[in-house]
Amino acid sequence: MPELLIFQAGNYPQGDWPIDRVKRMAKSYDPENNVEAPAVIGHRMYADTDEAQYAHGWVKSVRVDEKGNLFADVADISETLKTAVALKRLRYISAEIYELDKDDPKQDPYLSAIAFLGRDNPAVTATKIGTSFFSKGCSYTPAAENSTLARFTRRLSRDDIKLFDKEPKEEKSMPEPNQNTPADKTSFEAALAGKEAEIAQYKKENDDLKAASRKTEATNFYTGMRDGGKLIPAMFDRVVTFDTRMNSADQKEFREILASFGTVLDVSGQHIASKDKAKNNPAGGGDALSAKIRAYQKEKNLSSFSEAAAALYAETPALFEEGE
Repeated sequence: MPELLIFQAGNYPQGDWPIDRVKRMAKSYDPENNVEAPAVIGHRMYADTDEAQYAHGWVKSVRVDEKGNLFADVADISETLKTAVALKRLRYISAEIYELDKDDPKQDPYLSAIAFLGRDNPAVTATKIGTSFFSKGCSYTPAAENSTLARFTRRLSRDDIKLFDKEPKEEKSMPEPNQNTPADKTSFEAALAGKEAEIAQYKKENDDLKAASRKTEATNFYTGMRDGGKLIPAMFDRVVTFDTRMNSADQKEFREILASFGTVLDVSGQHIASKDKAKNNPAGGGDALSAKIRAYQKEKNLSSFSEAAAALYAETPALFEEGE
């Protein structure tokens, strides 16, 4: 966007602004390492809503010409600001300046923001204006008593407004369905149905992601139990599926119960009983079961001992009972 004229050197009732002071302000402006001045709507020290906090553009750089006119290069101007200026809802532009050099001559004045105004244009009588500003007059008000922030305001010219939009168009809001014709109502209902379908799709995708996350978490948990010999490999998929269908309270109790079991099968090839089971098992029972599993592995040409154990358990679970 072309540059905007936001300030001019001159002698004002509140103080003198010679060209060298304006140049110091322009030179001090550093949006990369200091405050980047926003373009805002209205003078607000604090925003009462999220929208009022938004900037409607950013001052990328400023420059001064030989007459002391200060221009601002404003980028990223919002459509809201463009439309409001083009429709003449905002008629004034105000430069907000930190007059830091008033308290400390070693410091330079700094551009704080440029504000576009409608109803809250500073009201100052002609006798208080003094020297004309851009041949239109200047309004000045401090932001607060004893504050270093000053505001200099002027009315936007026709040329200024042309920078925003040559052919402004009135914004249109979505009409209420009960104020429309039947055709408009049908169109409104179709648009609403489309939005509801989008929401339903988003909900389904979100549910699918949650389900996938639950399955991944359960798979990781029971993999540890299986590899630790507390879960028969043949039961792994069924246990994972069952786990993901439970609510969080039942899931926690179910996992605690399984975790309390002793080691049933060591996938390295050793059948291990708990101390209680060992008392009831005949000597060599574990070796006998391991031998049956290895024989079954060889007979069925299975690749691993754990795969053979799972298949044999599924075929003849009684072999894994106590006393076998």
